[in-house]
Amino acid sequence: MKTLSTIIFFIVCLSFQAKASELICQTNYNEIKLVIDGDNVAVMKTFERGREFASNELVKTQSTDNGFTKTFYKGTNKYKVAIADLKNLNEVDDYLTIVSHEGHQMTYPLNCAL
Repeated sequence: MKTLSTIIFFIVCLSFQAKASELICQTNYNEIKLVIDGDNVAVMKTFERGREFASNELVKTQSTDNGFTKTFYKGTNKYKVAIADLKNLNEVDDYLTIVSHEGHQMTYPLNCAL
């Protein structure tokens, strides 16, 4: 019985730890907001009337020493989210790049928080 309660305790602790690893990033002026949770990225875009459009995307993840790069497609655009260091989040090293199917590229600095 004690073993079962110990296992349940660890499962509950791991579930809280997994939820705490959700990373929320946004561009300047909150034009695009990203919620990164494991292999899922929720993209939210704010319109002039204050409403937000959200979509969940499955991504390809490439891990680095302290961060990661996530790549996914939304419509015909390719999105790349690069986080250099999860322990030192800053808008100089963390960015979002959007490439259209014509090859036009826009890069946005990201303000992120765990």
